[in-house]
Formats: sequence, structure tokens, C-alpha cells
Amino acid sequence: MERLLLCDHGFPEFFELYHDGKARRWTTADAPARLRMYTELLPLLREALPEMRDEHLERLRAWAGAGSQGRASHRVLSVDELRRLAGSPVATLGAHTLSHSSLSTLPASRQREEIIGSKLWLEGVLGQEVRVFSYPFGGRRDYTAETVAICRDAGFTRAASNFPGQWRSNADPFQLPRHLVRNWDLPTFKEQLSRLWIA
Repeated sequence: MERLLLCDHGFPEFFELYHDGKARRWTTADAPARLRMYTELLPLLREALPEMRDEHLERLRAWAGAGSQGRASHRVLSVDELRRLAGSPVATLGAHTLSHSSLSTLPASRQREEIIGSKLWLEGVLGQEVRVFSYPFGGRRDYTAETVAICRDAGFTRAASNFPGQWRSNADPFQLPRHLVRNWDLPTFKEQLSRLWIA
């Protein structure tokens, strides 16, 4: 989305999208208008079924005159890089669904496919058991009690959410809190760490 809407290149004057039975139209001739479209499209795509999200993104790529190939600086890890990372003594690789969908928007059968499918794929690539999971987006509204049960039944031992909090020995292992870390410089990172109260 950022590559398609916020990077500097020529754009058509408007973009139209048909979603949930309604036609949507955004003016896109200038940067503030595209930023507005970006902020309105993100939640819409976040809640769309994976196949609908893919359709919308394909339409957006065609409109922007951009291919499906992203920037080299923003690429995903290769299989070899995943295996190398999994061999590190300081890293743990976990599953994260097949399509990065907000799981609460999916029926239980689709959640199961997403969760178990990603576990099996990663285990096949790494040749080892995958025991941890992270909910896409990870906010409290992005997964349900049913999602947690699916993760437990799939053989995971813990799952990370994405809301701030300190880990405690009595924390729910399937709703572990975490603090968001950005690509900060060292002084900013130190300042952020100093704000955390650790007992």
C-alpha cells in the first residue's frame, strides 16, 4: 500500500473500488488525497477475506501502473534465510497464518486452515517442529476465544498478541503481550526501554 500510494510517481486523478456491495471512489491527484485514501483503505483491506483483499490489491497495482514485484529493500526472507535464522540460538521462528488475515473476520474453518497451514508449511521448510504462533495484527479484536482454542489444539505452546504489557508467570501463554519496536536509532530505543517498568 505504501509503495503503491505514498511513493512519488504519477497517479491517475481518482481510484474506484467495488467492495461489500458498494462502489467507493477516492480522488488521488495530490499527496494529501492519496494519504486519505491510504488511511481509509487499510482497515477495509484488513477486514476483507484474503481473496477479496488480493483482488483489491491487484486492481490498485494496475491503477498505479506498478507490478506485483515489491522493492528489493522490502522483500520477504528466502527459504535459505529462514533456515539460517532458525539455526540461531537467539531467534525462534513461529507461524503467522498463510495470508496475514485478521483471524476474527474468518469463520472457524478458515481460521483453522490459516493457522495449521502456516504451521505445516514452516515445519516443512525448516524440518523441525514449530511451537509458537503470532496473531496477525494481534490486537484484541483480531482474534477470538475460538482462535486461541485452534492454536492450542494445533499443538502450539504459546502465541503472541500485539498489545502492550509485561510478561508475568501467570500470563495466558496464548495471549502473550508485547511491546512494539520500530526501526529506531539507538538513543530512541534506549529511551523507549527506559519507559518500561520491569519488576
